[in-house]
Parts: sequence; structure tokens; C-alpha cells
Amino acid sequence: MLRQLHYTSAPPGPDGSGFRFTAASADTDPALLRLAEPLLGYEPPRDAPARPTEAELPAFPVAFGFNVLPDGTGVLSRTRYTGADYSGRYGNFHAHALLVWPGETLPGGMLPVAAWESPDWQTVTPADRTPPPLEVLRPGERLDLRRVTAFARRRAERLAPFLADVRQLFTEERAPSLIMVEEGAEEVALWVALACAALPARQAATLTFTTYTRRPYLADQRIVGVPADAEFGYASSDLGHQFRVHHCLGGTSSAPRPDTWAAVAARVWLAGRPELLANSADEIPFAAESLAARALYEGVALDTSGRTAGARWALTHAQEETTEFWHRFVTTLLAGPDTEHDGTGAQGGAADARDGTSEGWDRTPDGRGRAADSLTRPAGLRSDATPARRDVAGAETGGTRVGTDAGVAPTTGPADVDPGQGATTDGDVTSLLPDLLDALAVHWPAEVTEPLARAVVHAAAEGHGRVPEGLGAALSPGARAELAHTLGPRLSARLADPAVAPEQLLDLLRLCRLLGTDLAGHPPPAAPGVRLADHLLTRAGLASGTHAGEGAAGAVYGPATAVRTPDKSAPDPAAAPPPPAPEDVAAVLSRSGTEAVRAALLDRLNDVALSGDPAPVVLVLARLGGVLEAGDPVAYPHLRVVAAAGRRYGGPESGSRLMTRLTRDAGGPEAQDPSVLLTAFRLAWPTGSPSASDAMMLLLSTPPALLAASGLDEPLARAAIRAEPTDPEAPELARRLLQEELRGNTLNDPRLRDALNLLIHAENIRAGEVEPGFTAYAIALRDRVRPLEDTLERRLSRNLAARLLVGRPRPDSEAASVASTLLTEELDQLVRSGDEKLLATYEAEARSAVTADRVGRHPVHLAACFVAWNSFEGLHPAWDRVRLRLLDEFLRPTVRKLPDTVLAEAETYLTQAGGSWSDRWRRWYRPGLGRRWARRRGGGAGGTARPPRTWRDTDPGTVEARPEGEEL
Repeated sequence: MLRQLHYTSAPPGPDGSGFRFTAASADTDPALLRLAEPLLGYEPPRDAPARPTEAELPAFPVAFGFNVLPDGTGVLSRTRYTGADYSGRYGNFHAHALLVWPGETLPGGMLPVAAWESPDWQTVTPADRTPPPLEVLRPGERLDLRRVTAFARRRAERLAPFLADVRQLFTEERAPSLIMVEEGAEEVALWVALACAALPARQAATLTFTTYTRRPYLADQRIVGVPADAEFGYASSDLGHQFRVHHCLGGTSSAPRPDTWAAVAARVWLAGRPELLANSADEIPFAAESLAARALYEGVALDTSGRTAGARWALTHAQEETTEFWHRFVTTLLAGPDTEHDGTGAQGGAADARDGTSEGWDRTPDGRGRAADSLTRPAGLRSDATPARRDVAGAETGGTRVGTDAGVAPTTGPADVDPGQGATTDGDVTSLLPDLLDALAVHWPAEVTEPLARAVVHAAAEGHGRVPEGLGAALSPGARAELAHTLGPRLSARLADPAVAPEQLLDLLRLCRLLGTDLAGHPPPAAPGVRLADHLLTRAGLASGTHAGEGAAGAVYGPATAVRTPDKSAPDPAAAPPPPAPEDVAAVLSRSGTEAVRAALLDRLNDVALSGDPAPVVLVLARLGGVLEAGDPVAYPHLRVVAAAGRRYGGPESGSRLMTRLTRDAGGPEAQDPSVLLTAFRLAWPTGSPSASDAMMLLLSTPPALLAASGLDEPLARAAIRAEPTDPEAPELARRLLQEELRGNTLNDPRLRDALNLLIHAENIRAGEVEPGFTAYAIALRDRVRPLEDTLERRLSRNLAARLLVGRPRPDSEAASVASTLLTEELDQLVRSGDEKLLATYEAEARSAVTADRVGRHPVHLAACFVAWNSFEGLHPAWDRVRLRLLDEFLRPTVRKLPDTVLAEAETYLTQAGGSWSDRWRRWYRPGLGRRWARRRGGGAGGTARPPRTWRDTDPGTVEARPEGEEL
């Protein structure tokens, strides 16, 4: 038995006067009364008459609601405005409430909203202040299925956003309440009825709501009905975070939360089939895919997101159900969305004919209805008596965003939709049709799959979806001929369209082969061959780390697996289909009917190998299989060379070995074609820079005329001047390139010729085979060649510096002297140039261990260095800095380590040089006190101990004054 409460303004009595509980069921806990009292208040609308007449009272909104107290007790109440109270003061109301114990429901499992305008609601307090017994609450007659469906169609633009927010109420912890701005309380009750029909029974029984309040900020219910003049601010925080506002009278609403399940549920309501919602809600709450599958089977037309969700369900359940089920499912799926809200095909009229009762709202928490009406739940998707064989557990898939259709409320899914709550991945349903055809064709006959196959063909012709392998078996010969005749002109036009993506080109070619290569007089053009070739070249360039035409360096020919490794990348599930790989292109072009396309592709690859970078072509041909063999081998000499580069025999090959093999494999007269030779060179050395040794071998093995005709003498010349400074082959290569038979043919770049001459001159300087003035000539030729390759500049600088330090070669009959060792004129030319790089190289060479060893073993070199580094003072600041550092930081520490015999012999050479060099030597080299002390103790040249440092023993390069009075 239900406990009842009555609350209104009452005259003075034992319990006081004013608003108070005027009647309550026996044994009602007073604590419950205190908790329930704030829920029963009523404030009339702001624009309501202050002193309404009896005729105006029915226009006041009814505050009908369901609340749950902190202890779990449910309070179902109905409050009406009654005008004046017992004292004649206006503002009175009467509230009649029922208490539902925690964990229980209304009698019979009736949902709270079904009690709207129930005949059991009382508007006055019982005379004896004792409510009459109430065993069962009778449902009202205002929320029958026909009226709710008609209301849903009137509010179609807000239906999907509302259902999305209702789902959020039960799937998110702190979901904001829903504010429903409506004409009256009954419209709010209809919204609550719409929500309850889509919810699982247990959740629908706990949904709190109120059909009217003037102050929504104080309302705790999940769905709150308010009039247009309610005390509500519509601020951005209200619309976006604190509440979800649905202004059904044309005012400001919260931005819709797109949701696939809500879009499908809205379509089901518009079709008048809420029993599908009830069945789906009790099996898997908010499951968009299974609900969409039910709806499609029942003929409910869905929008794009809904049909996509249904197709995804079918992919995982293709082996279940019956032929009739799949026939009806596919028919509705392919029919497209229905853009009308007042019905959905045949189902709309059937629904209108069935509804008209209110018993459908009497749902128990376990899903059993009180009456076998349109809202009872069948066991499975099918409407026949055969037991269902489907398992919807785990059918749902996560996703991000879904599409919309014209004429439907916004139903695109949000990017943050919870995958477990009915969202599906974005994409047109047509992209799923090929997979669906493959899945259904295994289990079901042609009467199911042929309509789907026709849809796949039309979709593929427009670039939507792939061409599945099972498509041919699903089409009869007559259907193929019909489709070829219908789609032939369209397919030919799309193949010639440059805007069509490469992956679509391949599908179009597959489709042409499937329908018949002639396409009823419209054969495919050759243009796709060129575009597919360009696509494969770009793909190969990216796989090797370069772009086509930029050179693949060693990435293509370095590791033995570089050519054979497929360029696979992890696909993005939400992205477009991956572009076709060479294997995919080969599978299509190796079959009959694609000769023109294949020839165009090979022509394009041959042209790129001839005039561009052949490295990506190697990757393409290595994975194209037998496409090249299917063409005319004589017509593609460059491709034969490229194909040979892709064939590996053992480990990596050097450039010269690969060059030899490629020219040998080319064979025939094409091997003597200069362009073929150039292609082989680019394949052997992708960077265009062979070593000097490889360049020499190529030069010696190639006839001069063929070498000049191919233009390879310039790359060989660059190989010479780019060789390492210590490469002994480079000077000889330069000499051969400058021989008379090549000069003037293609080696016309004057800078290139000068660079080769400079390389030869640098080698002659090293060998000492130069005439006086070689330094000035080297500097002048170097300035003419600028910008100079770094390797050549280092070779020239080192050789020149070494020659100036060593001096000219001396015949055995000539006595050693400073004059014969010191190249005074050449050093003068170096100093006058003021070239800091040359001077820096000279200083580095002078500081080297080789020079230190030479100075220690040959006193004449010691004397020559002393003279050289004390010469040309003030001629150039850079030279002054260099020579002073060499004297103080290199020569002085070196001299201190030398024995006296070497020093005495160096002084002899300086005396022979004449002038004051010997005196300057003695002034520059003063044996310190430590050396003299060591000699007196017999400690050798350097000694093992020395007294404290004096000004004579200061570090090189420092300047210190001699203390007055100290003797030399």
C-alpha cells in the first residue's frame, strides 16, 4: 500500500496554521516529512494573474515530479495552484505526494512519468485528515503512444540532442541537469516519457524530474521543466557547463552533443517504434549498432550515422539471423535516409495504427510489460516466432565523429564520445559496403547479396569504397552487362579525370575488368598509367627517404634488403584508404584488358629512368613483378638497366662492380647508347660522386667518344676534384681527363678545367716538380677557381705549406745550406698574399710532429726555420702573428729539448748564411741558469734539476723586464 501525503495552507489547528502537512498515512516517519516538504512548494509563473478566477486556475502549470530523498525513498508528487486559501489570501497550492520505499517501484512496475494526470491524484485534503488506502496507482490517459509519437515529430529538431543529453545523464558521473523550456507542464511530461522509453527499465524508474519550477537554479532533478519567463539567466556557463538547456520555443539552447545512438533513437521515435528502444535498452543500454540493426530490419530509415552503425553490426553478425532478415536489412540499408519527420515508409502508418493505449508505459524493471502491446520486448531482432540466434555483446565499436543527413536534427557524433556508449566511427556507409558484401556472400544467397553488389559497383564508380574480390561472384552475367552499359561512359570519364586519387584509379580499373574491358564501347583510357607511375615513384621516393627526382643516395643500393623491403606504414583507422602499393598495381595491370594502361605506365617509368632520378624506379620495378616482362623488352632499354639494378646477387656491390654488371646486363646495341650508360652511372652512384679509383676504372673501360657523348667526363672530373686530399688516384685522373682527346668535347666548363689544373699543380708541388713562382701561380689559379671544393683546398694548402717547410729537393752532390733549404721567394709570395687560411695551414703544418722531428734531426732545417720566422717582419699583420707564435710557442720549446751539438751545428749554418743571423740566434737563444747548472753537475743537456725560475726562463711568448743589476 502506498503512503500518501497532502500539503497545503490550513487554518489554525493542533499542528499550527499556514502551509503544513494536512494529511499523511499512518506510521509515516516525521523525518521523511521534513525531507519531503521542500520538494512540494510552488511558485506561480511571474506573468500569472495575481488574483485568478476559477476559470483561470486550470491554466497554471502543474508541478508534477519525481524525487529521491537521501535515504533512497522516492517522492512522486503532483502540485496544483489553488488560488486563495482559507483566509482569502492568494498564493495557496495543494500538493499530493506518494512515497516509494528504497529499492522498490510503483505498484506493477509502473514508471513514475506514467502517473501524469492519473485519476488517483487528489486536489483537496481528505476530510478526516487520513488518506484513503491506495493499493495501485492508475496511469494517466494523456501519455499514450500516439500522442507521444506525435509530440516527438513536432519536436523533431530537438529530439536527437535531447536523447544525447539523456544518455549522458546515465553514462557520466557529473552530467548537468536538463532544462526544458516548454509551453506547459504536459509538454515537459511528454519529454520525460520520451526519455523513459529509451532508457533501461531500472534507470527509467530512477529518473528524477519536475514538469514545472519557477527557479531552476534551486531544482535538484535531472530533468527540469520551466516556462519561458522562469528566473534563468541563459549565461554561457548555464548553457555549456551547469545545465543542458533545450529551449523548445525558439530561444537559446545549449550546443547539441552529437551522438549516434541518439540519432538512431530519434529516428526510431519518429517512426513510432519505441518498442525497439525498449528492447535494445534492456539488452545493451545505449548500443547504437544493435539498435540500428533492429531499426533497419523493421524498415526504419536511418541517417548516415545510423546506417553506418547498422552496417558495422552486420559485419560481426553476418553468419546469424535468416535470409528474410538480411533481405529486409539490406533493402532498408540501401534505401537511404528518410528526410520526412511525419513517417518513415510503411512503418510510420503501422505505428500510428498500433498506438492509442497507455499501457505501454507500465514497464517493470525486469523488462516485462503488464500488457502484450506494442512496447513489449521480443526475444531477438526478428519478428517471427523462431528463437533469435544473435549475440549483441561486444557489438559496439568506439569512434569519433559521424555524419548527418538533410532534414534530420543534428546527429553528428562528438570527438569525445565514449566508445562504450554507442558511438561509431566516422565515414559514409558506402565505404563499409564492400566488407559487408564479403561477409554476407559467404553465408547467404544471391537474392541477399546482388542488391548489395549493385550498390558496391555504383559506389566504387563514384570513388566510394573498394572493389571486393567477391563482387564478381555476386553479380550475374546479365547484371554485369547492364552495369557495364550504364556505367561505361562514367568510368571512362573518371579514369581520365586528373582529380581522381590513385587508390580510386586502381579500384576503377578493377571495376572495368570485372564488368568487361570494353565497357560497352567505352574502354579505359591510357591516362591512368601515367598517373599510377607518378604515384608509385613518389611513394618509392618517400620510402627511401627522398622525393622522386632528388636522388636516393645510398638508401636504395646500400643494404641488400633496401630494394626488397616493402614500404609499409601503420594505417590510421580514421583516415582514408591507403594509397596503392606496387603489388596492388601489378595485380591489376598484369591481367588482360589493361594493355594500354600498362604500356603508359612503363613508358612513364622509362622516361624517368632516362631523364630523371632512376633510384625510385628501382624500388617500383622491384615490386611490380612481371609487369615489365609483359611489355615489349626492346622498347624499354632503360627499364632493363633499372630492373638489373634491383636484382641482387649476394651482398652489397661497389659502384664500379655494379656499373660493370649493369652495362653487361643491358646487352645488345643499347649497351653502347650514351643515355643508357648515363642511366647505369646514376644507378651505380646515386649521388653522382664516385671515388677517384672508380672514376679511373670507368674512364679506362669506356671509349672516349662514348664517354664524351654521355656527358660523363664532367662527373668524373668532379670526382677527381672532390677526392680526399690523400687520394693518390685523383691527380692521375685529372691528367687523363685533360688529355687532348677529351679537351674541347664536353669538358667546356672553364672553372672545371682550372680546378683539374690546380689539382695537378698541387700534386706537382708535393712532388717538388715545380718551377720558381709556384706559390703565386697556385694562389692565382685558386682564386680563379673559387668557390673551391673543400677537399681540393685542403690538398693545395697542405702540399704548399709542406713544400715551404721542407724546401726544394737537393741533389746528393749539393751541400746543405740555409739558402738551399729556405724558399725565400715562395715564402715571400705566401706572406704577401695575406691569405689567412693558407697561413693557418702553414702554421698547423709547422707545429706538427713531423716538423718537430725534422728540426731535431737536421740542424739546417732548424736554422732555416729560424731565418724564415724572423723574416718579412711587418709585411703583413697575419704573418707577424703566425711567425711570433711559431717562434715562441713551437721553436723555443723545441730548441730547449735539443742537445748542444745540434744547437751548435744550427749556429754554424746560420754563420754560413751571413749577415747577423748568428748574433740574432745567440740573442734569441740564451741558455738559462738551469741548463748551465745542470752542465756543471754533469746532468746532460737538459739536466734533471734546476734552480728557481729567472727572467731568462720565462714561458715563450711572454714579455718580462730583466731585473736591474743582473749580469748576462
